[in-house]
Amino acid sequence: MSEPTTVINTSLKNAQLNETADKINSELTQHGLFIGILLLLLGSLGLFLPTILSVTTNAFIGATLFVGGILWAVYSIKNDPVKLRSWFKPAILIISAVMMLTFPAQSIDALAMILAVYLLADASGSFVLAYLSRHHTNWLWMGVNGLTSLIISVLIILNWPKISAWILGVYIGISLIFDGVSLIINHFDKRKLTS
Repeated sequence: MSEPTTVINTSLKNAQLNETADKINSELTQHGLFIGILLLLLGSLGLFLPTILSVTTNAFIGATLFVGGILWAVYSIKNDPVKLRSWFKPAILIISAVMMLTFPAQSIDALAMILAVYLLADASGSFVLAYLSRHHTNWLWMGVNGLTSLIISVLIILNWPKISAWILGVYIGISLIFDGVSLIINHFDKRKLTS
């Protein structure tokens, strides 16, 4: 591939990424204030009652897996009831749900480690979004959100599993607070620009 073609392809990709970032910012602006306040309140709950947020998160995920397993089983009954492979996924979902709901302490330990991995991915996404939004006024908050997620992830890994329930609730709360603040600031910045 020649040099000019590579430059054109890179420019097109950057233009597409910037267009995608603008679309995401536009969508978040429409409902950003309500969602931001909701995330701020949920995050505050996590800071003050971290164990309750951890147990609630575990129960929610367990219930979601259970419902997903039941729905997948119904799908298997209707479409492919005789093949063993069609029952593998619903069985795993239902067994995982029962294990999470039966053994919440161990499930919270596992969720804390899953959260650490998720926050590493979230930090990467926030850094990319901050870079792509660098021409907007809220780019710094996206970067701060990414840095916070990275720090939280490292702290979870270093303290796991001793304080998983506390970590899970507090750090989900902190992340939700930063997400909420970021959305609220983004909402008001966009309103200021359109006024």
